[in-house]
Amino acid sequence: EEEDEEDEELRVSDSDDELMWGSGLPQMQMQVPSPADPPAQRGADVGANDNSTDRHDAWQGFTHTSPKNKASPFASPDEAPPHRGESSTAGLHGYVGAHSDVGAHGSVGAHSAPSAADAAASSRLADFSTVFTNSKAGMEDVDKEYVKQVVFKMSEKSEFHKNEQRKSAQNAERNKRTLAELNKLSPYALETAQRAADRMLHALEESRDLSRTFMHVDMDMFFAAVEQIKKPELENVAFAVGGVGMISTANYVARRYGVRSAMPGFIAQELCRKPFPGCKLPPCELLFVGSGFDDYGLIGQQVKTVLREFDPYLQSGGIDEAYLDITNYMRDNGVSAEEVAERVRARIREQKWEFKGVEERKGGLTASCGIAPNRRLAKICSDIKKPDGQYILEPSKHAVLKFVSTLPIRKVGGIGKVSERALQEVFSVRLCGELLQKRALIAAMYKQENAEAYIGVGLGLGPTKPHKEIAADESGVGRKGISVERTFRDCSDPKLLEGRCRQLAESLAEDMADAGIKGKTLTLKLKPVTFELMTRAKTLSMSVNTVDAIIGPALELLRKEFPINIRLMGLRMSNLDKIGGTKPPPDQ
Repeated sequence: EEEDEEDEELRVSDSDDELMWGSGLPQMQMQVPSPADPPAQRGADVGANDNSTDRHDAWQGFTHTSPKNKASPFASPDEAPPHRGESSTAGLHGYVGAHSDVGAHGSVGAHSAPSAADAAASSRLADFSTVFTNSKAGMEDVDKEYVKQVVFKMSEKSEFHKNEQRKSAQNAERNKRTLAELNKLSPYALETAQRAADRMLHALEESRDLSRTFMHVDMDMFFAAVEQIKKPELENVAFAVGGVGMISTANYVARRYGVRSAMPGFIAQELCRKPFPGCKLPPCELLFVGSGFDDYGLIGQQVKTVLREFDPYLQSGGIDEAYLDITNYMRDNGVSAEEVAERVRARIREQKWEFKGVEERKGGLTASCGIAPNRRLAKICSDIKKPDGQYILEPSKHAVLKFVSTLPIRKVGGIGKVSERALQEVFSVRLCGELLQKRALIAAMYKQENAEAYIGVGLGLGPTKPHKEIAADESGVGRKGISVERTFRDCSDPKLLEGRCRQLAESLAEDMADAGIKGKTLTLKLKPVTFELMTRAKTLSMSVNTVDAIIGPALELLRKEFPINIRLMGLRMSNLDKIGGTKPPPDQ
C-alpha cells in the first residue's frame, strides 16, 4: 500500500465497497447490469500496484533522448511503435463511422464467453494472475513466468490469495453477464449507439488542444535513491525499502531479480535467494532498509523547489513526481522541449540535498521526463526511457493518434486490472486504438460520461488546462479529498488501534493545515486480515482541520467496528473548503 512510484491519478476499483481515494476517469457503470448484480463502485485500486504496467521497452520506433542515445527531440509520426502481439486496425483519418461492430443482423461478432471445457482445462497456475509480473524500470530481463510461479506458490494458501480469487470469480461472472446482455442488443439499439458514439467522438475531437507543452517528471526509485545518498555502500547491494510484510520500492539491483514495489518482502527474499534461470546475478540475501519518510518528504520538497524554476505552478503527482506546464518557459527562454527536459534532469543530478542532522550531499538522484501535448500522455511518456532518460511526443494529431493506436490500455492511469479485464473479456479491447473501433459497443453498455472517457483515451486526449489557471481557480482547493493511511502487522488490540488512529488524525490535521484547507466529511478506511476493504464515513456539523476535531469522530467510527483484526487503517477528509481565503500551496 505504500507505493512511491505508482500512479494514483486515475484508478478503478476491484471491490464493490471500495472508497474512491483517487480521481480522474468517472466511475465506470454499465448501462444494463443484471438486477441481481448492482454495478460496482469503481474508485481506486488500493494495494498492489493496479496501474503499474509493462513499460514501452519494445517501442523502438519512437525517438528518445537519454544519456546514451542523443537523437531528434520528436518521434516520427510515420513510424508506428511495435506492439506486443496485438493488432490495431484503427486508421488515423478514417476512424469516424468506419469501425462499427454492428452486424447485419444485429449480432455482435467475436464476442463469446470461453467454453466450460476450456476453463476446466486451465490449471490454477495458468489462471493465476499477479501485478508483480508487470515490469518496472530495471526489470526488462526478468523471467515473468518464474516470478508468477514463485508468487503463486508462496501465496496460494494466504487470506490475500483467497480474497483475490473471490474477487476474480465475481468479476468473471459480472463480465459474463454483461457480455450476454451485449449480445442481446437489437440492431436498432446498436445503430443508435453507433450514432451516439460518433457524436461523442466528433465533439471530443473538436476539444483537442495541442497548443501547450506538458512535462511529467518522475524521480527514479526515489525512496531507494534517497537511502543510497545517505549510505553510498548500498549502491551495488540488492535492497528494498520496507520489510518482510511489504516493501515500498526496490533499487535497480534488486529489480534484476524480479523484486518490485508493493511486493510482500518474504516473496522478494525468495526471488533473491533463488534467482530465475538465466539471471545474470548470483543468489543473495535481500537487504531491508527502514523507511525514512521524514527524509523522503524533505528531499521531495527540495525536488519541487528545483522544478518550480521551470513552472511556478506545477501540479504535484505525489512525493516523487510532478506535472509541469513548460509552455511559457520555452517561449520566455527561447528553448525547445528537448532542451527543457535536459535542463531539468541536469539540475536534479547536480543538486545538493539537505538532510536533517546530516551534512548536505551532492547528486545521487535522477529523474525521467516525458513531454507531450497533455498531462495524461506526458505521464505515459515519462515511463518509456527510465531511468534518467526523456521521451518527447510530437504535438500533432497525427503523432498522438499513432502513439495511442498500439498503446496497451493498462498503460493509461485509471484503467486498472478490473477495467482492463472487462474491456478485454466483454469488448475484446486490449489497445487504446481499439477503444475507437469498439466505441459503439462501449456507448451501448456504459453511461455517457464513461463512454466519453474511454473514447477520449482512444483519441489520446488528456488535461490541458494551464497550470496558472488551475492555481488561480476560485475554489482554491483543487482537490476532492485529502487522506493518510498506514499498513502494519495484523493487530486486534483496541488500545493499539486507537493509538494508530490518533497518529493518523495528527498526520491528517498537519497535512490539512499545510494545504490551507478544512473538511466536513470524515471517512475511516480499514483492511481486515481477510483483505476485504471497509469504509465508514461521518459528515460533521462544520468544516474542521484540527486534531481535536478529527480524532473524536474518527475514534467513534473505529470503536463501532470492535472487535476487529486489521492490517491497514486510513483517514480521509472530503467536502473541502479553503481557510481564510488563502489557496493551498501549488504542491499540495
